[in-house]
Amino acid sequence: MKIFVIGGCSVPVTDSGFDVQSRILSESSRQLGKEIALGGHDLVVCSPFPGAADIECVKGACEVLLTAECPRTVIEFHHPNHPTVITQLSQFIDTIPQQHVSVFPQHLTGDDANDKPREHDWLLCQIVAMERSNGIVAIGGKPNGSANLLLLLAESRRKAILPLTFLQGAAEQSYQRRQYELQDRLLDNIGVLQDRRRLNEVLAVLESLASPISTGHGITQRKKFFLSYPRSRPEETDFIEMVLRRRNLTVFR
Repeated sequence: MKIFVIGGCSVPVTDSGFDVQSRILSESSRQLGKEIALGGHDLVVCSPFPGAADIECVKGACEVLLTAECPRTVIEFHHPNHPTVITQLSQFIDTIPQQHVSVFPQHLTGDDANDKPREHDWLLCQIVAMERSNGIVAIGGKPNGSANLLLLLAESRRKAILPLTFLQGAAEQSYQRRQYELQDRLLDNIGVLQDRRRLNEVLAVLESLASPISTGHGITQRKKFFLSYPRSRPEETDFIEMVLRRRNLTVFR
């Protein structure tokens, strides 16, 4: 699988809980990176800068790559083609075995005269990374930032998304939007999303979400429901429609 990891602290630097969140983010992301590399999956990220889940996840994967044989694991960087990003990324990837790195620079949405890329530049890279991935793991992220918008786009694209909620933020918002669907799909494994001590189970859960639904005839598709009812008694059908739509299923009346 190609696994796209996105996230960061969900509170500003000035918040009293920032230091605790930053430590949890670093530890959790590094563990997740190790699990991805040990599983032989590809890791897809965007930001090479400190403070993001991306780079901590890469560091965790590198701990495995530098000590074990993981011939199938590749780390993909999708980044704005901006001088400051290129410099930061070049310094970092020099520490990674080159056979495990692929770099995909994206055109800027404006000129490169600014000191740093625009938010739109990062969002473009995240969209490309999302499209190339089989599954997405979200950790924290600012509730009103690009991570939330990216997850909304991914949900509309029916991507397999595993929102880890222990840092709240954009990941928790994604969970709240899809809680009924996730509860139905994950059953007893739903606790993996809230418990950072169960990161070793994350990839198995993500693989189950990414598995297509089979019709039994070699065709995969999402289920659709047609509701027929007497117009004099719409209440029961209204309830059924609500239950189905909460699970992101297609309903016709």
